[in-house]
Amino acid sequence: KTVKAVVLSSAIAIVLASCASTPKFNQEMYDAAYNSEDYATCAAMLEGKKCLFCDDSIVRGTQLKENTEILKELGAKEVHMRIACPPLIWACPFVNFSASKNELELIARRVINDLETGSNTETQIDGDKIPEPLKISEEKLRAYATTGSKEYESMVNEIARRLNIDTLQYTKLETIIEAIGLPKCKVCTHCFDGSSSHTL
Repeated sequence: KTVKAVVLSSAIAIVLASCASTPKFNQEMYDAAYNSEDYATCAAMLEGKKCLFCDDSIVRGTQLKENTEILKELGAKEVHMRIACPPLIWACPFVNFSASKNELELIARRVINDLETGSNTETQIDGDKIPEPLKISEEKLRAYATTGSKEYESMVNEIARRLNIDTLQYTKLETIIEAIGLPKCKVCTHCFDGSSSHTL
């Protein structure tokens, strides 16, 4: 089973990398990946299976959505995601950890924006054309950042829906702090809980 999992993950990585959204990507490249031996291997191994994948984080969500579509096209019955960090809700003002210039580049923040406005239309980003984020209080944002709150659950469920993921779970911030073994005040967690907002 371990060998099969390694072969599967390697084949999937090749196919997803081949089909990744890049400025140079075109239909010809997609067709080549689609007709490759790796694609056929993935299709045979994924057909009708429930799949669990792990990733370090979800920033925009664009690539993950594309990958989920490819995995289901390959025959996966279900795609479940487990993310190694909490939702990115605040853009990083320090070392640009989340690689975002505007908070609405973060899918979690776009979802919050839409949940707070009650809009049935998803906030879209088009290249550098990013709308101004809704003014949301720090208290309300922290409610979304609090694991297990109704706001948190609504946000995570909506992210999963938009990315066409069957289930989505993030690692709890408390679990990360415990694993690191340092007091929370010595670990930068700003993009997860806005904890440094008062210093900016």
